Amino acid sequence: MNDPNGAIHYQGHYHLFYQHNPNGAFSASKHWAHVASLDMLRWEEWPVALAPEPGSYDKDGCFSGFAVVHNGTPTLVYTGVKPQVQCLATSADGMRTWTKHPANPVLHAPPPGLEVTGFRDPYAWRGADGLWYILVGSGIRGQGGTALLYSSPDLVHWTYLNPLVVGRAAESGRMWNCPALTPLGGQHVLIVSGQPVWKPFYMADHFDGRRLTPRSEGLADYGGNLYAPQVFIDEGGRAILWGWIW
Repeated sequence: MNDPNGAIHYQGHYHLFYQHNPNGAFSASKHWAHVASLDMLRWEEWPVALAPEPGSYDKDGCFSGFAVVHNGTPTLVYTGVKPQVQCLATSADGMRTWTKHPANPVLHAPPPGLEVTGFRDPYAWRGADGLWYILVGSGIRGQGGTALLYSSPDLVHWTYLNPLVVGRAAESGRMWNCPALTPLGGQHVLIVSGQPVWKPFYMADHFDGRRLTPRSEGLADYGGNLYAPQVFIDEGGRAILWGWIW
């Protein structure tokens, strides 16, 4: 098991999904495992939420993503491979079972004309303007890791906006996995997981709705073992960070 996915508080329970291979302790055939808790200390295993479908857009794995509630419906936003595309799944029974959206994949490819090093791990939130936004982990070849920003009225039809911020490959990697952007302490904090440096980094300061202008940045963890952290705001307003350890 690895990346935590889709952390959310819904109808009194904390839900956490994570990358999981039910066939053995090796990296292949990524599923979304699912656990739920009332207190984040004692956890109950729920049915596997997402599994690859042979011959489909996620035949080689259901990679990382996020969970939101859209018009009262719990919705998972995730990456199908190969190739890397962005997909949706919804639940009508309190998050026990999930149905993949008939419009999948809702994002077929990176923006045209942009030579990227990857296109995965969407992170979603609803803006003050009522639109949905996602960041898709990526990298611009020859420059460094980035998170591509999109907007949508319905989670299905997406408009590409711009790179949120572009890193320096020598410092934070050629590819950014699992981007997470959250308001915290009067500013916004972006956390990304650099590849191939395999470390989590943060960048913080002003987000104008389109771009992040970081005034402080650095490692999010100095132990060398934490990776792919994800942040969500619970119903009490707390910012909670989840990660996995090698």
